[in-house]
Amino acid sequence: MFDELIEQLVQYFSKAPYQEDFARAKSMYSKTIGTVVEEHACFDTWISGFFEWYLIDYKMVKIGIPPVYLYQRVFADTLDPKEMEFLHDMEKSYLHLLEIQSVSGQKIKALNLYDKTSVEFVSHENTALVQRGDYLVTRIMYSKQKTTSFGVMWHLSGEISPIVSKKLDQIKTPLDQENFLYELIKRKTQSEVYSHVPLDQIFGWKTNAEVRVSPRSQKNA
Repeated sequence: MFDELIEQLVQYFSKAPYQEDFARAKSMYSKTIGTVVEEHACFDTWISGFFEWYLIDYKMVKIGIPPVYLYQRVFADTLDPKEMEFLHDMEKSYLHLLEIQSVSGQKIKALNLYDKTSVEFVSHENTALVQRGDYLVTRIMYSKQKTTSFGVMWHLSGEISPIVSKKLDQIKTPLDQENFLYELIKRKTQSEVYSHVPLDQIFGWKTNAEVRVSPRSQKNA
C-alpha cells in the first residue's frame, strides 16, 4: 500500500543534497554485510535490505537523524495522515531475532530471542517455506491496526540452532545483539551467493570458517 511512498523516500535521499550520505551509507552497509553484484538472484534482497537500513537506522552526518525522520518533518504539510502514521511506525520499527513457534497462513507466532517475549504478527511475505524451529531476522512494525513484519524477512533454517544458542549465551550488551543480527544477515547473504557451500561452513558452528563475499567470486556463482 505504501510502496510508492517508500520509493519516494529512496529517490529523495539518494540525490543531492544527500548523495554523499547515500554513498557513505552504502559503503558502511557493504563492509558489514558484503557486496552482491546486480546480476545475482539475491541482489534485489540485498539492495532492499540496504534501503531499509539507510532510511531507518542510518544517521546522516551533518544532522544526526535518520532519513525517515527528516522526511516527516520536511513534508509534514503535504503528507496525508495515513502516510504520516505509516512513516512514524516505520521509524519506530526495529530488527528482531525470532524463533518460529507456529505458522498459519500469513500469521506467525514467534519467540523474541533477546527478551524472551512472544510476538504474533502478519507476514508481508510468503510463508510457505517458514517452519516451526526456523529463525527470522526481520523488522516488526507495531501500528494501531495490526502488527506486521516490515522490510526484508531474512529466513534462516533451524539447522543453525547450535550457533544461535551458543552466540546467545555470549551476548552481553545491546551492541552485541545488534552485531549478531547483522552477522546473521551477512551469512544468510553468503548462503544465497554460495548456495553450493554447506551451511555448516558458512555459519561456522563446526569449522569456524569465514566465507567472504566478493564481487569476483560472485560472477562465477
